Amino acid sequence: MEQAAVTLLNNVDLNVDDYTIRIRIVRLWTRPTFNNPRKIYCYDMIFMDQEGTKMQAFVLQKNTTGYEHLLKENQCLTIRNPSMGENRQKVKYVHTSFKINLNPNTTVQECNEPVGAEWGFDFSPFDSIVDDPLDDSKSFKSPIGKLFLIFLNF
Repeated sequence: MEQAAVTLLNNVDLNVDDYTIRIRIVRLWTRPTFNNPRKIYCYDMIFMDQEGTKMQAFVLQKNTTGYEHLLKENQCLTIRNPSMGENRQKVKYVHTSFKINLNPNTTVQECNEPVGAEWGFDFSPFDSIVDDPLDDSKSFKSPIGKLFLIFLNF
């Protein structure tokens, strides 16, 4: 695969199929076929690009010839010519309304450069949390303290 310009997930367009993305598979799970739960029907994934943008993706197992071995969590991939569509699933795992489909025309290769944060999220610098502790976008509010208080009240 020749070196093509890489499109970030925020910039993908529903009307364009000729682009290249570089992603990390943050999460991956399989769905079984309807009549045989031991066979894989499709792979569902969450992709993340170098900016930390996440997008849901899927590929039918029959379309994974040649790259099925690359479909694993934490794997960085270069993907050319995926298609886009609206994410019409009732449960959405990310905040975007689009979904990537790896179709028969899609080319998938292993990417040797790390893409995005290894565990699917980035930590805010400690100083930024101390400077503005009320900014919810920078810190995680743990329910543990609240659960502990509920436990003590019993």
